[in-house]
Amino acid sequence: AADLKARFGAARVWAVVTHGVLCGPAADRFGEPSCPVDRVFISDTIPVSTRPELTPLIESGRLDVTSWAPDLGWILYHHHWNLSIRELR
Repeated sequence: AADLKARFGAARVWAVVTHGVLCGPAADRFGEPSCPVDRVFISDTIPVSTRPELTPLIESGRLDVTSWAPDLGWILYHHHWNLSIRELR
């Protein structure tokens, strides 16, 4: 990300991750000022409430957790009524 940021002159780099595993030192690395990624968006498919190391990142706005509950609700609704889930895209 740092190379691409410098090479293309990007002002900011954001990342989107489906499941925010952030294992090992990932949270610490992302929290470092030298990290080239400015913001990461993750879904709440893996609970963050039990991960206190992520709290500072969430509070600072560098980590944005998005609920997937509305999407799951629509998937269940469409499945129950035998409707195409493809329409959700």
